[in-house]
Amino acid sequence: MSPEGSSKRSDYPGNFNGGSGNGSGANNTPVWNGSDLAPTDEGVNVGGFVWIDSTKNGRQSSSERGISGVVLVLVDEYGNPARDINGNTVLSTVTDSSGHYLFPRLAPGKYRVIIQDPSGYRSTIPGAGQRAGDSSKGSAVSLNLSQNGDFDLTLDFGYVPTQNLPATGQEMPSLRIGFISLILGICFVLRRRLRFQQN
Repeated sequence: MSPEGSSKRSDYPGNFNGGSGNGSGANNTPVWNGSDLAPTDEGVNVGGFVWIDSTKNGRQSSSERGISGVVLVLVDEYGNPARDINGNTVLSTVTDSSGHYLFPRLAPGKYRVIIQDPSGYRSTIPGAGQRAGDSSKGSAVSLNLSQNGDFDLTLDFGYVPTQNLPATGQEMPSLRIGFISLILGICFVLRRRLRFQQN
């Protein structure tokens, strides 16, 4: 998520150059690095970033990449299907090649984004630190967007691979040593029991 009321690109770390703001903040120009998505002045806008949290700390950093093709569904604050400024039901969307997504031209209100967890990943730590660059789990709720041009692009989701191998290669030797020590300990106990029975 991000600091409320800010729409400056420089206010956000890493891949996160979105934010939240009102009125003149939405000027139909891209707000994320590597993405062509842009909030509009017509209606309100909700969006965010889905990324691989390689550091597993629940925080975004410039070296972490997005996940493309992730499905997200939008509902209003009461769980009803979201509607755009023309009253049409808003369908689901997917993240672009950079991991960003946007629901533009929405009717004013408060919204919840529900994410379909990508295959092979689990959610990272939610709500770590300040709103700027943190992660939500399962779903995320926007600010109350009351007037045309309002936007909240802070509804982000971080993920960790479920079959992630150790990054440094140091963890596996430690596990082997622990396993071998356990086996040796069991053998030692069995040998003592055997000697005791023989005596």
